[in-house]
Amino acid sequence: MAKLPTNSAEDPLRTAYSMNHPVRNAGVIAQRSGDSMVLFHMESGKYFSLNECGSRIWDACDGTMSENEIAARLTAEYNTPASVYNDVSALLHRLTVNGLLTTSSQEP
Repeated sequence: MAKLPTNSAEDPLRTAYSMNHPVRNAGVIAQRSGDSMVLFHMESGKYFSLNECGSRIWDACDGTMSENEIAARLTAEYNTPASVYNDVSALLHRLTVNGLLTTSSQEP
């Protein structure tokens, strides 16, 4: 099972996602396993795993919130520093690159 990288190093491509609204790909099957989640990308045949926080981010990717709004929600829910934005941005970017998410450009 492939683990998504957790490196939150600065990536110029992530900037493009910040105002978009992430949407789960309909070709991904998601199954909870305790506090974590297993994702199966039907097209590639690859499995991915998310921890509890990653699962909350996945759940929020319904097209109604921007990346910034998802990060703000996690900051409030988990009482974490605002720097969690970098981690949310990195995960959303990697989910998108791996074909698990798409983005819509709704106005915030």
